[in-house]
Amino acid sequence: MIDSILAVIVVIIAGWAIAKNYDAKVVLFIAALVLLYSGLLLGHNVLGAKATTGLSWVDPFKVIKDQFVRQYSNAGLIILTLFGFAAYMSHIGAYDMVIKVLTKPLSTSASRSSGL
Repeated sequence: MIDSILAVIVVIIAGWAIAKNYDAKVVLFIAALVLLYSGLLLGHNVLGAKATTGLSWVDPFKVIKDQFVRQYSNAGLIILTLFGFAAYMSHIGAYDMVIKVLTKPLSTSASRSSGL
């Protein structure tokens, strides 16, 4: 029960800090550390038995490192896919066609305005 109350308090404080225009990344990072360390103090494991570092006070940083690695590997895959798509579109000439289609209305309005 105290876990839930503490989590609600930390979320409310984090929301207040973000509403007061504190940097959201820093606020959320600190809130995560507070929640992870409070979990340790209340007797919970933040990592599984196989993934632990051996020092419980270092485990929250390992959790954060693992999350960063997981998030950035997903972002890297998305960026790689987008670059591949862009290279393919450039190879088949799709960009030239898009520019031609999108600039066609501009050329007709430019010829009208020069006639005035």
